[in-house]
Amino acid sequence: MTEPGQSKPKHPGSGLTQASGCENPMRQLVEEDIDLHQVDLPNLRRLALSRSVDVSPFELSDGALPLSRTVDRATAQLERGTPAFWCVPFFIVSVPRRKIVGSCGFKTAPDQGSVEIHCGVAASERSRGIATTAIRKLIELAFSTGIANEVFACVRPDNIASSKVVERLGFVAGPLITDANGEEVVRWSWSQPNSSYKPKPFPGSQMAPQGPRPKLSLRPALDADFGFCESLTRANMASYLAARGIPWDPQRHVASWAQFENLVISADGSPAGILRLLEVEGALEIRDLQVLAPLTGQGIGTWAIEQAKRLATCRGLPELRLRVYVENPARRLYARLGFRCVANDNDVIHLSCSLPAGNTPGPQPFANSSGSGPR
Repeated sequence: MTEPGQSKPKHPGSGLTQASGCENPMRQLVEEDIDLHQVDLPNLRRLALSRSVDVSPFELSDGALPLSRTVDRATAQLERGTPAFWCVPFFIVSVPRRKIVGSCGFKTAPDQGSVEIHCGVAASERSRGIATTAIRKLIELAFSTGIANEVFACVRPDNIASSKVVERLGFVAGPLITDANGEEVVRWSWSQPNSSYKPKPFPGSQMAPQGPRPKLSLRPALDADFGFCESLTRANMASYLAARGIPWDPQRHVASWAQFENLVISADGSPAGILRLLEVEGALEIRDLQVLAPLTGQGIGTWAIEQAKRLATCRGLPELRLRVYVENPARRLYARLGFRCVANDNDVIHLSCSLPAGNTPGPQPFANSSGSGPR
């Protein structure tokens, strides 16, 4: 879980020490509210080059940056084509204090459904429940993708604090193994079938109970959202691409990220999907619409299409278009929403929806968040 074998090493050039281990859960009174913000690629490059990072508008706790080995591993994984979501670390951000207090994340993409996590909290920030909450969120993120069914952490036997954190979260201790760094560690495993612990669910989780539909919103994607969006699209499209013998092309996704207008669909404030648009020949095209698998069937896709219609109307565009594979069951939804088939190109169905005449440009149906804005 925490990166083993380094006791408060300094990240080269940062002047900041990296904590090893988590807070003592026996001393924990209240779990602090935190968010996970994935390190953007410019900051990852700065860390790799031992340069100072730009974490505005947040403050930075001493010892909160990812370890050098974490940065090196993430960089190598990206070069091999691993989606950023599964290898680039997350900053752990204290919501009430607007402060980065540690880092965590996945070490690589799931292997046969199993994914390894890591977590480190700055020494001055322990005993606040930060590691506990961060690991809980990693569990939820992993299961929300629909391609992970086990989360595990490798912890040195002498790291008592981290061992207690994972144990109280419901992880089960496995055998003593030798990790990639040649150290002996205990493999702690968390999976839904064998754990009595039920983490607090949040939107996008397979463990979220059925109840009132979440409050939906749309916002422009930021650079930090790239990993989530790529992983979601890759997972949802895997069966369609495999059926056609088409390999996933990460470079094509990077290029389209710069070309399209990328919008994140949020459910109760947490990412639930992605809507990607492109204005072509006087029409607005939906180039990608993906929803987290656990949240399908809740009307999110319908809502997103209605938002796209509103965007087209606000921009004075008379037509909304999209393309879909012939076997995609969503075709029935699109037909109900007024789309008609205009072409069939090698089992790719081209659909069009005419919007009411007399559209006049108006305000966007969402407020721009701070950051990069629409793309």
